[in-house]
Amino acid sequence: MSLDWVRDIRNDAAHKPDFSFMDAGVKAKVANILTALNLKARAPFLLTKPYDTAKGSFVAVVVILVLGLETETKETKRTSYIPSYAIENVTFSESRA
Repeated sequence: MSLDWVRDIRNDAAHKPDFSFMDAGVKAKVANILTALNLKARAPFLLTKPYDTAKGSFVAVVVILVLGLETETKETKRTSYIPSYAIENVTFSESRA
């Protein structure tokens, strides 16, 4: 289910010119993902600045899901994965720009 919400958010971002992480619907989907993964209880340290916004939480969740998929499919290509490599060019303002 979490991947469906990620897909929905990605599709909205790609196809809606007025997309924003400030939108209530987008925030609700991100909250649903956090709840489904139980991240607030299991790993609250992952959701601190700059990941404490809807956009930041979404980026953190996507990195976690990718790592999980790579681990499950034995596709991991690095011995140690540093999430900042995946998100070094991401800005965390709530607007799309």
